[in-house]
Amino acid sequence: MSKNALFNLINARNKFAHFEMPDNVHLLERTHKLGTPYFLFELPLKEQLVIGGYRLTNHHLSVYSDAVGKIDYKSQYHYTAYFEKEGIEYRLHVYFDSRDYFFSHPNFAEIQSENEFITVNCQEHDAAFTLLADTATRELVGKLRSFQTMVIKSLEAHYEELEARILVLSANIHLNKNAYIETIKRQKEVLNQIILYSNHPAPIFRKMSWLNMTLANVLTMDAPSAASKEEATSSDKAERVERKSRSSKKGTGYQATHFKHHTVQKSVLAEDVAKDKVAPKESFAAEIQQLKLRTDAYQSMTDEKLITQIEKLYLDVLGLEWTLESKHNYEVTLKDLTNLRILEDRVKQLGIGLLQRALIREHYEQAAQLNSFHSMLPETIALLALQNFKAELLDFLLKHKIIPINFKGFVIANKEYPSLVDYCFKNSTKEFPALKCLNTLVKHGVSLLDIESSSGLPYAAVLLLKQGHPLREVLEQNSGLTVNNPLFYKQLNQVLRLVLDKSTCAPEFKGQVAELILSNQHKIELLKHHIHSNESTKVPFYLEETLGEQMVRQLLDDPQIRFYKQSIERRVTQLIRRLPRVQHKAIAGFTEVNFELISNSLNRIENLAEVPSFEEIKRDVVRQQILILEFVDLRDEAIDKEELLSCVIQLKRKPTRDEKKFIARLNMILIRMGEIEKLLLNREHDPVQAIKDKASASLSEISNENSDLKQFISGLIKESSSSSSDAPRPEIGLAFGVFYNMLETARSDTTANTSGEEPDMTNICRIS
Repeated sequence: MSKNALFNLINARNKFAHFEMPDNVHLLERTHKLGTPYFLFELPLKEQLVIGGYRLTNHHLSVYSDAVGKIDYKSQYHYTAYFEKEGIEYRLHVYFDSRDYFFSHPNFAEIQSENEFITVNCQEHDAAFTLLADTATRELVGKLRSFQTMVIKSLEAHYEELEARILVLSANIHLNKNAYIETIKRQKEVLNQIILYSNHPAPIFRKMSWLNMTLANVLTMDAPSAASKEEATSSDKAERVERKSRSSKKGTGYQATHFKHHTVQKSVLAEDVAKDKVAPKESFAAEIQQLKLRTDAYQSMTDEKLITQIEKLYLDVLGLEWTLESKHNYEVTLKDLTNLRILEDRVKQLGIGLLQRALIREHYEQAAQLNSFHSMLPETIALLALQNFKAELLDFLLKHKIIPINFKGFVIANKEYPSLVDYCFKNSTKEFPALKCLNTLVKHGVSLLDIESSSGLPYAAVLLLKQGHPLREVLEQNSGLTVNNPLFYKQLNQVLRLVLDKSTCAPEFKGQVAELILSNQHKIELLKHHIHSNESTKVPFYLEETLGEQMVRQLLDDPQIRFYKQSIERRVTQLIRRLPRVQHKAIAGFTEVNFELISNSLNRIENLAEVPSFEEIKRDVVRQQILILEFVDLRDEAIDKEELLSCVIQLKRKPTRDEKKFIARLNMILIRMGEIEKLLLNREHDPVQAIKDKASASLSEISNENSDLKQFISGLIKESSSSSSDAPRPEIGLAFGVFYNMLETARSDTTANTSGEEPDMTNICRIS
């Protein structure tokens, strides 16, 4: 199934209520030359439009199932228009994301042949091109979004019905077990449908994770009673049942997913530990209770103290849930999962309330520290900033990407506004000037070339035509982008000519618009010869942000990745204290995921079918972080056993029974560390394949060194029944030192490769 929610929706349109298209719009099914299916909406030509001498001949909107170009990967749909000038054909592409915002410069090209295009630099036409794309697709996209909203609401209502049934069945879970399980499975089916049609599936994935954990818990809830019955017969049988119960309970939905992806072969370490004495289960409820007590204490804490504590509390609560993704020794009940969800909601509300208070009090430095809660703020915070003309608050919201700069279609006091700029224009008075807010918007890249609804003119034209306009000063305050920039006047003139060509332009404005075009042309000549020799080409960052940069920004903001990053740093800090100084730098390198390499790798992918989704990349990064944590724990455990092994070698005697166990355990540790090496540094199943580099030689040496140590320990195990006075005496600490020095060398070589002229690493999640 396609990753494009809009494509999935159109493809399944016959399964839902009838979808009505605008008049004279025709839907066609097409296949790209690369084999990618897509939908094409033919758009009507209502007027003969000319932009910069280029005459519009036809246009359409396309929705692809999968990306066929890198820019398509960020796009949910795009507008295509064909133009003609002096017998030559041209093609225009304007790309829109899932929020219906354009995110790149319009792409304008001369058509040489069916598959050959030459890009034409028409930056002065950009504003007119985007205006054309927006007006031509607005009605169609509006109907598609209404249809999408209707479908998702219908599915959500069905899900809530099932949720209500779950609550009834949970009153007697043992009696209603089969019905309970069946209802959860139906809920999962509904969520899978919502994921297909939702532009924002991340919260749905969270719900799915909870359902997986709940289902796994219910499926195994009778296992303890079965074990207890068997225990009465014989100790051997009881031990077998206990192992079986432990094995089945360990397989939660999270765990199954986790180990399916990152276990190349069954870990010898895990297998032998299972044969060892069974460790008692820890109480998951006790862990939840500890976090609950912390939350209770934080409720009465002052905001100044809470600011420094709430982020860690929230990550710890989420971390308890994420613990279930990896190996754990908890006894988890259905009630525990419910209590964990309740606790998570409490902490969320505590953090959101704290963030809102900080913003209202204008404590922006404190608010910046609450990064985990930024995305949870309701959009009403933007409306608050506008209504009260709080420019600094608006700046904070834009700077931290809490609202997009082209935030649109909101309602204040029962009145709808198409954009932030529109609100400023319609509500600015001498008593409550909106100048500071508008100035903030312009500095963040908001365009003044969009159309003001009441006049039908660009906002910039309104300011230039009305000398006493209360917002006119914004042009002088941003003169480098506006009145002192020839490109500003060129783009404005193209939009004005487009406005003149439209039949909707009021007759009383046509004369003023024509005069303004001439005035602007005169200013262009003055600026060209007397003021500025070069036009400013500064554009908002979001128009130039690459696919890799976009993905990495999301990864760095993700709370789960930040939680594991902090866990690794904390555990490595503890481990370093126990290691020789020569090993510090290498082990510390494990705390860093090379996000720059991820970004570069994504940007270099040529075959767009190989580009993974954000969820896939995140899952791979988290999986490796979990492996790193396991590696660090194993290294920490090995330190004590190295000392014992050294004593056995020095005394030249037969190991005792306990010493044999320690030696065997150290052997298992080395084997598992070797497995993790392969998983971290040679990931054959990654969505983006690694290209071999100079690190390959170092990795080979690492494996050889590790292999030598394992062979020696295996020899000790085999010869432990007889005297081993002639056994060699390797320096175990030195061996591990060599091991980590090689890791450091591999990391250095990789870094050198990525900084050279021809970097050759594309493994998206290589640990540096």
